[in-house]
Amino acid sequence: MEHAFLLKGKATRFITHVTDVPARKARTEGPITFVLQLGDAEPLRHEVPKVARTGIYLPEITFTQAGEWKVSIEVPNADGDDVVQLPNRTVYATQAEIEAAPEPKEVAGISFLKEQQWKLDFETTPVLRRALVERVQLPGRLIAPPSGRALVSPPIAGNLLPPEGGALPTAGQRVEAGRVLARVQPPLAGSDHLTFLSSRQQLTALRLELQTKAAEARTDATVAQVALRRAEQQLTRVRGLAERQAKSPREVEQAEYEHSRAQAQVQAAQTRQRLYAEVEQRLSALPADLSQGFPTVELKAPIAGVIIHAAGAQGEQVAAGAPLFTILDRSTLHLEVKVPETALPRIPPQPSVVFSTPGERQHYREVLGAGGGKLLLSAEAVDPRTRASRLLYQLRNPGDLAAGLAVEAFVSSKTTADALTIPESALVEEEGRYVAFVMLGGETFEKRELVLGIRDGSMVEVKSGLSENERVVNRGAYAVKLASVSSAIPAHGHAH
Repeated sequence: MEHAFLLKGKATRFITHVTDVPARKARTEGPITFVLQLGDAEPLRHEVPKVARTGIYLPEITFTQAGEWKVSIEVPNADGDDVVQLPNRTVYATQAEIEAAPEPKEVAGISFLKEQQWKLDFETTPVLRRALVERVQLPGRLIAPPSGRALVSPPIAGNLLPPEGGALPTAGQRVEAGRVLARVQPPLAGSDHLTFLSSRQQLTALRLELQTKAAEARTDATVAQVALRRAEQQLTRVRGLAERQAKSPREVEQAEYEHSRAQAQVQAAQTRQRLYAEVEQRLSALPADLSQGFPTVELKAPIAGVIIHAAGAQGEQVAAGAPLFTILDRSTLHLEVKVPETALPRIPPQPSVVFSTPGERQHYREVLGAGGGKLLLSAEAVDPRTRASRLLYQLRNPGDLAAGLAVEAFVSSKTTADALTIPESALVEEEGRYVAFVMLGGETFEKRELVLGIRDGSMVEVKSGLSENERVVNRGAYAVKLASVSSAIPAHGHAH
């Protein structure tokens, strides 16, 4: 905020720049209210209904009495009012007092105007004390645990077939544990092959013989039906003659016997015909290619997950043990960290760890504690080839981590309980040393050389160069650096 000397009863323009800190942008709409109080008197309120320009309010304020006035600004937001307490303002009784008053001291430093800040992703943060854990930066990688990866291979060589009523699965397809992925039908060789050929020839001969027998059975049934009709006619005629005493009882008995015999022959012929039809129906149900009836071996998914590799085409001859499907379950991953033997003295027995991925260098993910993971293997042994030990952690995958991803791991070393800290993003490197830019006023900054201590993820200990509660630029610091070396530094102040 900028304004001229304040004179009792004279309206004075207050050039007021208002920044929405969470959004890191200039305030573009809404009122603000100046609250003015002299001693214990009732405060005066002066509301400014809207911005004059983006981020800038231009109220004309009149103070009714001379003296030291308390001044604050109320900025309404969704959660209530933000109250910004300003330094006291001196209001003079006469113009002569103003002319006798000393000129305010200019704050020396790097000028970086609000209008410049608002064009950037700009932010300052206070220097605070907190506990830090020193962390050793080490290479790591995310790997699938043994239980989260499965290879599906046939135990025998054979012809690759899809599951019953389905198709062969493809890469990217999710499968459940126990699902049949494919079938393998073993080929015939040696004596089995000869037996198969013999069986196929026998079946062909059997079909031909059955067709002949069935035809004979149909013929026998037809002949038996004819013989039965003739026996019925003969029996009727003999019985009629016997009633007229023209035939003897013995001849009647003979006719009845012939009739019964014809009935039995019809029944036998019909039974043979029915049996041949049933056998013929069963044979017709057999596949033309007997190999379709051979036993097959089902290949099932041992775990639930996503198929990341699928090989083999339907009908292809595959070898025993050939990897056909690779299934990955990445809901749980392992973090493997390599620790050089020179760093082992700095690693405690139960070290914690955070890590960052290549695409999110400034975002650190916790493994233990809130991360829900655990330490599986501490640095127990050194590999004689790589001269490094191995740490192994288990962690839950939120869903965006890929198995095999290379990461930067930060393993805990020592702890500092009460350290002055700033974000790592506030550091600017200059010729091998680190500096930060401290905000002296709303638009004035100062460069400070720093002596750094331990680092804890995104936070850095500052051993000298800063004081507690000073504000440093943690977003846009490089732009302030450029302003500090510009040959055309803008003059401090504004023309409004």
